[in-house]
Amino acid sequence: MSYTIVYDRQFLKLEDGRIIPMTLLGSSNCWERDSDGKERRERYWTSFWEQTVPAYTQDELMQKAEEYCGGGEYQEHFKRGGKWVDDAAFLRFFRNGIAQAKTMQELADEHIHTPPIWASLSIWTKIPGGKEWDSRHTTECSRYLHSDDEVVAFLSIAGERLKHKTDDETVYVCLKYYGSFPLPKPERIFKPKELLTDGFYVVTFGAGRYVMKVTKGFLHHVPYVSAAKRFRSEQDAERWIKQRNLENRFTGDFKVEKAA
Repeated sequence: MSYTIVYDRQFLKLEDGRIIPMTLLGSSNCWERDSDGKERRERYWTSFWEQTVPAYTQDELMQKAEEYCGGGEYQEHFKRGGKWVDDAAFLRFFRNGIAQAKTMQELADEHIHTPPIWASLSIWTKIPGGKEWDSRHTTECSRYLHSDDEVVAFLSIAGERLKHKTDDETVYVCLKYYGSFPLPKPERIFKPKELLTDGFYVVTFGAGRYVMKVTKGFLHHVPYVSAAKRFRSEQDAERWIKQRNLENRFTGDFKVEKAA
């Protein structure tokens, strides 16, 4: 039996308060190869209910979700975290998604790398004289969206296209974060109080490379100082290098620099 698996959720909030329910999901019996050549179940970002402009007020979105409930004492909508989602959990999924919704600007402020949104209109047109399911597919208005204003502009175009579609057309408004992986977790490189420090120090790892963090087997570095791990003093940075035995664990020239 095929069923839907939900892998991630990051609802998108527009400046006028409307919500786009962006969700990473896929079928349980469809497989694909990832970038490493390994097989995994398919997954793709979608905005739910693509035959309309997929942006709703909070009340409209909850009303839309409620329309899919009430199919029985225990209705299974999809699996998430290895568990079936029933009606009550389905409604919580949308309530929590609304509470955690963010604008593109807020996502950009939280993440070092935030993927753009890939937007398009998927048009299916019935073929005259063909069978009921015979149709021709075309794509319109394909583009990347990098800002909240660009999202709003695309939704306006999509709304006009839906108004003028013919009876032989089915129009899907497709919005998805680029890629087929969960969004990266927010980067919390330093504590808020450190942002108020007049001067701070960073550790470099060769020319133009700044140490961001060290895990069990990896040294994470970035090409920009704004995302580097920050230290209050030169002594703190040097002590950190010694405590983690960086010079013996990794090949490179570690130095401490004053960044600001």
